[in-house]
Amino acid sequence: MTRLIWLIVAAILGLSGYDLLLRDLLGWTGYFVAGIGIGILSAVVGSYAHDALAGRPPPHRGG
Repeated sequence: MTRLIWLIVAAILGLSGYDLLLRDLLGWTGYFVAGIGIGILSAVVGSYAHDALAGRPPPHRGG
């Protein structure tokens, strides 16, 4: 659930930064906001990829 929230935040920041660039508002701030969104997005995608490629953990043998 937490990664889904981060994914939504990343999409909002990325699209907001892109919109700022298209409208030419606030100068370089659009690049900054879009960069933060893209950075969070790449971290979330990497986390999902790691989980998908790592497979199931070995069974825990209690002791």
